Amino acid sequence: MNKLIFATSNSGKVASLQRYLDSAGVRVEVVGQSLDIIEIQADTALEVARAKATEAYRRLGCRLVVDDSELRIVALNGFPGPYQKAMTEKLGPEGFVRLLQGYDDRRAYFISNLIFVDDSGRQYEFSDDPYWGEIADVVDQTECEDAWGPLWRIFIPSGLDVPISQLSRAEFEAYNRAKDDGDAYRKFVDWYKDRSV
Repeated sequence: MNKLIFATSNSGKVASLQRYLDSAGVRVEVVGQSLDIIEIQADTALEVARAKATEAYRRLGCRLVVDDSELRIVALNGFPGPYQKAMTEKLGPEGFVRLLQGYDDRRAYFISNLIFVDDSGRQYEFSDDPYWGEIADVVDQTECEDAWGPLWRIFIPSGLDVPISQLSRAEFEAYNRAKDDGDAYRKFVDWYKDRSV
């Protein structure tokens, strides 16, 4: 079976991409590889993902994927945006809840950007449509094995009334199916399965 390197230490992202590929009948094993790439400061997560893809390819010299996501909170003028990872490490989900104390508008959205790099180093970009929701007023304590990060404990997707971390496996899969058309991972898999790369 062919392997596809996913330059990440996030096992939730690796598992998500593997599920998408499996469900599309694409026989590829996704292998996570942590490279500890220093993230550039940029205005968007897409710019960060491009830089990560360039550096990952420079180090590995083979086809691979990278992902960079951002959370934008409306009441905070889009903060933390591409600084989501650093701010989550500093503040934790509790810090985001505290930042929104006194705000009625708790709307926020995630955007994920997946970049595939082929064997020649050419990059192909796949970005989410915004996934809207709101920030909870308390941090959920449920542990979610497929979580991409601790912000799943405070992000309540539109149409739901609990954070992603509280969803059962069946509820989570239904949520993913509902957002599939705009999902960066789905866009990538649909593109990838039609090519012999």
